[in-house]
Amino acid sequence: MPYTREIFLKEHYPDIYEHFMLGQQEGIQKGRQEGEQKGLQEGELIGSITALQKVLKCQIATKKELRAKSIEELQSILDSLEKQIN
Repeated sequence: MPYTREIFLKEHYPDIYEHFMLGQQEGIQKGRQEGEQKGLQEGELIGSITALQKVLKCQIATKKELRAKSIEELQSILDSLEKQIN
């Protein structure tokens, strides 16, 4: 097993090691929460886009293509489709 910074901190700076591990765990948790939130938002946008494409009987993009787009791009596509409905 390689000698990592975690091992070094634990051996030489045990008080800092606790803060390091706590910060690492908080970072992981925050990343998961942000990922889940983005995933839900992305899923809702893709679902809305797909539904509007069916209503309008046009296909702008497949689900695979939509998953590759950013939230901003998805929102733009959705806005464009909603304008076609009105």
